[in-house]
Amino acid sequence: MHVLNNSRCADGSEFTLLGQLHVENLFFFEDVSVLIKDGATQSGNSIRTTLQVNDTQSYLIYIVNGRSTLQNLEFNFTKLANGTAIPIGDALYQTCTGGYRITMASQVHVEFVNVSKPQTAPVLIKGGAISGGREIRTTMTFNSYQPHTVFLDQGNLTLQNLEFNFTLLSNQSIYPDLSLVGTSNSTSASYGAEFIIESSKFVNIKNYHIYGSGISLQFGGQNQKIAINKCTIENISCNVTEKQFINCIDNHAGAFTAIIVSDKLFFQNNSFSGNKLIRSDQRGQDAFLWWRSEPTGWNYSNTLTKIQSLIKGSISTDINSINYSTPSVQGFISLPKEQLEYCKSKAELSQVCECDPNSTKYPLATCERDKKGEFDLASQTNATYPCLSTGDPRAGIGQCPAYCISKDSQTANCICDSNSSTYPTSNCEKDKLCITDLANQPNSSCPCINTADPRAGFACPQYCKSKNELTSECICEYRSIDYPQTICEKDKLCIIDLIHQSLDDCPCLSTGDPRTDTICKQAEQQDDVIKKEDDEQEDENQQEKDKSSSFNMIYIIIVAAGGTKKQVEIN
Repeated sequence: MHVLNNSRCADGSEFTLLGQLHVENLFFFEDVSVLIKDGATQSGNSIRTTLQVNDTQSYLIYIVNGRSTLQNLEFNFTKLANGTAIPIGDALYQTCTGGYRITMASQVHVEFVNVSKPQTAPVLIKGGAISGGREIRTTMTFNSYQPHTVFLDQGNLTLQNLEFNFTLLSNQSIYPDLSLVGTSNSTSASYGAEFIIESSKFVNIKNYHIYGSGISLQFGGQNQKIAINKCTIENISCNVTEKQFINCIDNHAGAFTAIIVSDKLFFQNNSFSGNKLIRSDQRGQDAFLWWRSEPTGWNYSNTLTKIQSLIKGSISTDINSINYSTPSVQGFISLPKEQLEYCKSKAELSQVCECDPNSTKYPLATCERDKKGEFDLASQTNATYPCLSTGDPRAGIGQCPAYCISKDSQTANCICDSNSSTYPTSNCEKDKLCITDLANQPNSSCPCINTADPRAGFACPQYCKSKNELTSECICEYRSIDYPQTICEKDKLCIIDLIHQSLDDCPCLSTGDPRTDTICKQAEQQDDVIKKEDDEQEDENQQEKDKSSSFNMIYIIIVAAGGTKKQVEIN
């Protein structure tokens, strides 16, 4: 045993432990302050020094007088040579400014542990027993009357790699008689407290009491957070008859009962197997989630969706194994039988993997965004998820341009599909130049087009402007307003195919008309006859005109003589 004699240091002492493991029993008897802190390093980084009791002594630190402060140390508790365990309370009795990390190296630890520390000094109690060269859980139990095995009066407590067992007495009583882990009604526990149960197993629990349940969590504070994550719950049963169950609200589940007042429950990624209710109706044998009041924003139509998100990732061997109840709706939920795998990275993304809310390597927000982009892209906007060069389900339906599928269907707005086997990108991009940069393309690559070709009159034939400017080389422009294509093509036949055209469409030419010996010659003879007939008709018309120019003159003379009138007609 090492005795710290501080009589020579009236103002106190400070000790730095340089080793990773320090085995010693400390005894204080002077009324002065002592600071013991870690100083160990590993790969250049500071690490905690583990303080372990000498197995020949029954204490780790023994204080008669004085005040000890332990800084950044970890306690390692082993059984003494005589089989006696060092109490955890010995370590918690000390003042540790950086908190407490207590490792129990024994396989079984029998002690009632009371934790009452400020939240600035968190307490970690973990199992560290070794069996066959592997670390196993340390079992914590207590064999005399106490309401709890571990009781958190105040502070921040983490229990890790531990197994808690009840002690069953011959008269069917159990120790501890209330709960394995309890908390006080202190202010810190009643308001804003956080409870996390993670990677834990609850197995082979049977309840024979009418008012009991396999596992019951009761929280009565405000603004509390409850997280149950990655737990296994197996072979839990409530041995309650159907008649007794009718009036027994606390026994709606064989495995787990939670009475909740908000929507802050985190009940994800848990495994239920083989849980039973000793009655005919086995629905709800895994868990009963009861909301006494309606959480904000919940209603009849969205309650099921809200609860499903709270229990996401959990699995069960049975159907309808989750019983839920709110003031507006009650029902059952079936969990999947197989645990969904977590998504590890974008490269390993699959439609069935789940985004891990606790992952730091692949954060939840990043994972969810990647999954939407990969498997629900059709519902996303191009502002959030830019259009893809291939395989985009939004192509051609508003959010993204259509893919070009062939040379004949090319448009200015379509884009080349980078993964198309029927229309390779190289061909598509070459063809697209015929639309986007036609003026600079040779007609060998981009044939002349029948309208609005910027090369018309240069690399391509000129468009026909009018009948008077018509040539055999010009082409009729499609959809021309000034010189419609149908009229142009009809007029052009008088140049390129005159021999087959009628006189109505193409009058005879004065020279060089291929129709001279046929249509146009007959037309000349017919013209002579028509001219003679016209001359004769003209003579007759002239005679008629002269004849009609002579006319009768009628004079009417009225003579007023002796009251008589005389009418004389002169021809």
